[in-house]
Amino acid sequence: MKNMKNKIVAIIEEGEKRNYYNKLSEYGYSVSYDIGICCEGVNLIIIDGSKAFKLEQLGKIKNKKIYKKTPTIGIIESEEIENLTLYMEWGMDDYIKYPCNEEEVIFRIEQIIGYKRAIKKLYKANYSIEKHKSIIKNQKHKFQNIIDTLPISIWVKDKKGFYMEANSTYYKSYNLIPTQLIGKSDKEIWHSDKYKSFLDMDNIVLNDNRCTEHEGIIELNNEEKIYKVNKFPLYDIDKNIIGLIGTSQDITDYKLREEQIIKCSMTDFLTKISNRRGLYEYLEDKFKDENNRLTVLFMDIDEFKKINDVYGHKFGDDILKIVTMKICKIFENDFVSRIGGDEFVVVLDEKNNEELEVILNKLIDEISFEIAIGKHQCFISSSIGVVNSTKDDDIESILIKADLAMYSAKEKGKNTFAFYECGMAEEVEINSSIEADLYSAIEREEVCLYYQPQFSSDRKLLGFEALFRWNNAKYKNVSVSKIISIMEQSKLIHKMGKYIFRQACIFAKEINENREERIIVSINISPVQLMRKEFILEIMSIINEIEVNPMYLGLEITEGIFLENTEESISTIARLKNLGMKIFLDDFGTRYSSLNYLVKLPISSIKIDKSFIDEIVEKGDYYTLTKLITDIAHSIKLPVVAEGVENNTQLRKLKDMNVDVIQGYIFSRPLSEEDAKMLIERESVEILSV
Repeated sequence: MKNMKNKIVAIIEEGEKRNYYNKLSEYGYSVSYDIGICCEGVNLIIIDGSKAFKLEQLGKIKNKKIYKKTPTIGIIESEEIENLTLYMEWGMDDYIKYPCNEEEVIFRIEQIIGYKRAIKKLYKANYSIEKHKSIIKNQKHKFQNIIDTLPISIWVKDKKGFYMEANSTYYKSYNLIPTQLIGKSDKEIWHSDKYKSFLDMDNIVLNDNRCTEHEGIIELNNEEKIYKVNKFPLYDIDKNIIGLIGTSQDITDYKLREEQIIKCSMTDFLTKISNRRGLYEYLEDKFKDENNRLTVLFMDIDEFKKINDVYGHKFGDDILKIVTMKICKIFENDFVSRIGGDEFVVVLDEKNNEELEVILNKLIDEISFEIAIGKHQCFISSSIGVVNSTKDDDIESILIKADLAMYSAKEKGKNTFAFYECGMAEEVEINSSIEADLYSAIEREEVCLYYQPQFSSDRKLLGFEALFRWNNAKYKNVSVSKIISIMEQSKLIHKMGKYIFRQACIFAKEINENREERIIVSINISPVQLMRKEFILEIMSIINEIEVNPMYLGLEITEGIFLENTEESISTIARLKNLGMKIFLDDFGTRYSSLNYLVKLPISSIKIDKSFIDEIVEKGDYYTLTKLITDIAHSIKLPVVAEGVENNTQLRKLKDMNVDVIQGYIFSRPLSEEDAKMLIERESVEILSV
């Protein structure tokens, strides 16, 4: 055993001469004779001397903490045996009986050092085991604390379905204590058919080795609770299934909130009835049964945008609430929804037209009412589209049909209802096609102007009305008025209007060059154009660009312009008239014609509509009205233009009334630009026929 790392301190009383101390180095021991010198890593202390010397040295060792665990042995002579108990009390661990030889000393030293080392190693091993046991115990305690504080129930079952463990949340959730759960099966706990569904889920996990998830209702304390349950396989270290882990969470409150959120998402915030999403959900459910036949009413409030603009959105919201109340009163057992703005949809079980007309008339009457706003009275009415579903209908198709029927009701004059007819959808497609092709009509050079001459009653040329024409064979049978209406609805009228005005300006400049008596070229202006804020700037920009005298130009406007926004419209027209242009009030007598217009409005002339001229020969009332209009206009120095004059009888009667300007086929149809210029060159006017 040659290990010089073994250190021994031999404390020898003076006079003691032991040969074996000198021999220890030969056996690999490092020997020191002073306890204060080699104080680190000492494996053994030997004390050799008298009783008093031994006790003195043991006292010194006891006071040195570094030697507290170092084994101490003494060399004991026969007469000292009686002192062993005292020595042991003072800290001596073992002894060697003297006399002894060096082999015996070496053997005993090695035995004592080996024993101490074994004890130390064993102690360390035991300490390590205890430490790991403590760590595992602490970890298990921590883990248990963690799962106990989780807001979900957790449990463990063995392969036979018996509960092995559960967290505190589980016990609280199901009103159980450990003795009622551990070692028991679901059948013993629930005592109902519930355990069968639990068993089915367990078998999927244990037999098919896969996770499950489901929601279930459990009655606790006479109250139903909804739980979400997940189950997972539990494996041993070799990946064998030894049971399952289950988790469950009370989602009752969550489900209630979810239902409230879904209900809110399908409810209109303002009126508290169903919204568009709610309508779609309802119709989806209805259309699941192919035999269901429905009647759908699509309605909106007439001129609702104007109500909002004039009286404010707060008042508009109040109107919507009142209308909702009135609709729900009539359809208290049917589905009513507001799908946006002022649009409402009502869904009924299918009814025949006779039943519907009774209901619809009642609805129209109910929603036709006046409401006071300060000193003003606001009249509310609605337009309603009606459609009965067919087996081929889906949600979108039936709503589109109802919407088309509603716009048909608006075209009838509003405050009425209309049933869907087969041609309505085709008409929408045609309108869409027209709108799409109109966008590039100017670039394709399909747009041109025709000019209808205007004469005095003695056939003197006074001016032209510029008329829009679209040279597209695809739409040759579509009326110009319909095309213009489509342009107005699509806002394409702004682009087209600027183009028409520019072309008319070029024509007016050319025909008035080197001419003493000017010829007025009048251009029709849509209310949509006039309401555009940039309209006057655009007009002035074109006039400056073409360098045409504004006195060569006229603008034809209708009464509808003043109904939209009277004050602003009057201001705009006045500014245009101040530029030098003539202002013609077109179609007078066909709409809301008021004598007030003739006095208040900044107009230069009025045009009596063709519908009056057509009847002045056969119907005396029309003759009387036409003469009355002419006389009133003349009394305030306004010239009168008669449109649509087609025969000599009409011309004669108009001359008798002193109508100032004649326009119609009797003198000329609308002419191309080239033919209009040729007409101007003639010295005298002659009746043209085409």
